[in-house]
Amino acid sequence: VKYRCLRIQFNLRRIKKMHNIMLRMSTKEVVRVESRSTLTPIEHALESLIKNKVLLVLTLVFANFSLMGCFGTFEGEFKNKNSPLGIISFELAGSEEAGREMVASWNEYQRQIVAFELGLDYLFMPLYSTAICYCCILTSRVCASGCLLSVGIGIGYSQYVAALGDAAENAFLFYGLLNPNASGISFPAAAISAYIKFAIVIAGIFYTLILLLHHICGRIFTSKSKRSDADEMTKQD
Repeated sequence: VKYRCLRIQFNLRRIKKMHNIMLRMSTKEVVRVESRSTLTPIEHALESLIKNKVLLVLTLVFANFSLMGCFGTFEGEFKNKNSPLGIISFELAGSEEAGREMVASWNEYQRQIVAFELGLDYLFMPLYSTAICYCCILTSRVCASGCLLSVGIGIGYSQYVAALGDAAENAFLFYGLLNPNASGISFPAAAISAYIKFAIVIAGIFYTLILLLHHICGRIFTSKSKRSDADEMTKQD
C-alpha cells in the first residue's frame, strides 16, 4: 500500500508539472492571438481577385522577372564608359552635364533603345510596387503584430509612392533624352526621384527578408525548447 501511495504521488507531481508547462504555452498563444485579433485584418486588393496566396505570389514573381528579362536583353546595347550601369547610370546622372554626355555618347539606335526601356518601365512600375507591397503585407500579417505590423503596412503601401516617383523620374529622363541641349533641371530632378524610389523599394525588400528570417529563427528556437522540455520530462520518468 505504501508503494502504491508513493507511486500515485509521483504521478500526480508529474501531471501537475505537465499541466503547468501546457498552461504557460497556451497562455503565450492566447496573448499572441489576442494581440493580433485586436487589429483590423489587412488585405491587399488583389486578394479579392485571387484567393490562392501561392498563385498570387507566383503570378507577381513571374510577371516581374519576365519584364526584368526584357530589360536585360537590351541593357548591353547602350552601355559605355559614360553609362557603365546602363539605364541606372542614366537615372542617377545627377547633373545636366553628365546627362548630356551620356545622350551625346549614344547613336540614334541606342537612344531609341533607351526610350523604349523608359516606356516599358511604365508597365514595370505597377508590377514591382504591387509585388513588394503584397509581400510586406503578407509577412506583416503572418509574422508581426502591434507597432511592427503597422510599420510593415506603411512600408508596403509606400511602394506605390515609389512607383509615382519612378514615373516622374522617367518623364524627366524623356525630356532630357529628347532635348539634350535644352537648359533645365531634368537630370537633377530625375536623380532625386530615383534616390527616393530606390530608398523605398530597398526598405520594403529588407523589411520582408528580415521579418521572414526572424520568424523562421523563432520557429526553430520554439521547436527546440519544446523538444528540450519533452526530453526533461522523459528523464524524470
